[in-house]
Amino acid sequence: MTVFRLEEKESEQKKEYTKLHERYTELFKTHVDYMERTKMMLSTNERLDTSMTASVRAPRMPSLGLGHINR
Repeated sequence: MTVFRLEEKESEQKKEYTKLHERYTELFKTHVDYMERTKMMLSTNERLDTSMTASVRAPRMPSLGLGHINR
């Protein structure tokens, strides 16, 4: 009788594990999709920001050519 109960319990645990594994896989896929969408949105926004602010930026100061000086 105890062996039967242990086998039954093991079977229930395997079913629970399978459900948890499926749920975890689902959540992981959702997370990866979210991260990819976020990455695409950020890169699109950065490109828009750079193109919009490129014409508005202040002119750069000319280089003084002091790269040869050692500290």
